Amino acid sequence: VYNKPGDAETSPAITDANSSSIKELAHGKPADSYTASSGQAGQEAPNAFDADADSVWQAQSNRQPTEPQWLMVDFGKTETVARVDFTQYNNRAKLFKFQVSADAQTWSDAFYGSVESAADSGGVVSYTVVFPEKSGRYFRLWFEETAVNGVQTQPAIFDMKVYDKAGDAETSSAITDITDAIK
Repeated sequence: VYNKPGDAETSPAITDANSSSIKELAHGKPADSYTASSGQAGQEAPNAFDADADSVWQAQSNRQPTEPQWLMVDFGKTETVARVDFTQYNNRAKLFKFQVSADAQTWSDAFYGSVESAADSGGVVSYTVVFPEKSGRYFRLWFEETAVNGVQTQPAIFDMKVYDKAGDAETSSAITDITDAIK
């Protein structure tokens, strides 16, 4: 979709093989819709939702694990979520949760995941996570544990897309669903 000459933007709706519309919910919101536990100068929360491969949200260093870090979007109204695609720097997310909330105070877990291979391996890693539908106005990625060669470090997300349906997507093989372990 083009808003003006020279500016392209990704359409928020895609179609899967079954021809049912899938809506991306997180991108294209006002900048104040995105918040995080912390952010480094020039690497604030909105960067994770701008579809720019060169911008990143990165939490401040030396905070994880005593202050678990998180990245949140306010949808502006209650939405149903069922899939997240995210790209991170250095494969740092070892234990993480996707959570929803009506008020940004009380959270319900949508998915609890583990990446056993998490390590400061360099480069960029992308994952897809599919989970049973959950609803909330607020959605966040909560980093319970990060890993850099056995040492906690700050998480960094280049892009995060949140969808209302899973479509034909499947959870990436590197991610283990441990949601039932917290019930």
